[in-house]
Amino acid sequence: MSEAIEWGLFVFLRLLSVLAVFRFVPEHRRRKYALYKKQPGLILARVLFASIWIISAIQSWIHPIGLSETLRWETARAGVTLILLGEALFILAFRQNPFFVPAIVYVPRNLRVTDGVYRLRHPGYFGCAFSAIGSWFLIGQSWAFLPLLFYLIFLGCRVWKENRLLRSP
Repeated sequence: MSEAIEWGLFVFLRLLSVLAVFRFVPEHRRRKYALYKKQPGLILARVLFASIWIISAIQSWIHPIGLSETLRWETARAGVTLILLGEALFILAFRQNPFFVPAIVYVPRNLRVTDGVYRLRHPGYFGCAFSAIGSWFLIGQSWAFLPLLFYLIFLGCRVWKENRLLRSP
């Protein structure tokens, strides 16, 4: 599999994800999400996620990694699977939870969503993590592991903060 095909597939999956949000998430939820005050952590998350692609592009141009053709196909297949799984989890969480906003907010116990995709705790964060790992596998550039690692640590910190907030009375 050539790098051009990998990048083309990556761009296609990103566009498909955006289209899926518009198709499956009601407009009032998308509008609420867009208008919600963004916390600085959200900007950091977006920068870290985008840096996986940016650093991969730089490495592809300067010093592409030389994987065997078989291994490239296998990592690309794993990447596509993880991206699709991650985006599906994210979209389902966004669609199901009326409190799904780009901030850590307290939700009273009687209003918390605990069924459906929320039987898995934090499906939105898991979806983002799977999508990021899948992007790294699909593009297949080793230098991008560092921003991926920082992004996963960031998501873990958000989960920890959210759990701490939700445990408070």
